[in-house]
Amino acid sequence: MGSTRRKEVIQTLEKEMTPSFASFIAHFGYSNRVCAADVARGLAARLEFPRRVPLVERFESSRNILRCFMKSHQDYGPLVKSFDMYKIGLECVWSLVAAAVNQQEVLPTKPWIQDILSSCSQHFYNVHSHQYGGVVIELQSHW
Repeated sequence: MGSTRRKEVIQTLEKEMTPSFASFIAHFGYSNRVCAADVARGLAARLEFPRRVPLVERFESSRNILRCFMKSHQDYGPLVKSFDMYKIGLECVWSLVAAAVNQQEVLPTKPWIQDILSSCSQHFYNVHSHQYGGVVIELQSHW
């Protein structure tokens, strides 16, 4: 991949990494605001991690987080922690994609340019299997 095309891909990725979402916006605490996508992402991160905890317990935990969020004046600590977990996951995915583009690990295959990266989260695989300007980036779960 040429340097011009690589710059185009990076610009497209940077633009697509910060989309705005049309959904509800809720205030919790004194000055914190979140939208529905933020809550869904935080709950998805909680469902994914930690893997050592059984899935049923992770589900119950995420359900309790949602219940606390829906009822006002509850403890928002677990929700904020799940936001932080999701942020870390997105930063890791972004660094993997940027490193692959910078190291020219993107392979031309038919009409698409494809790169296969590794991630430990099936959710991040689903979120980031998008087409970016003729570039398909797939994240495979192997952990």
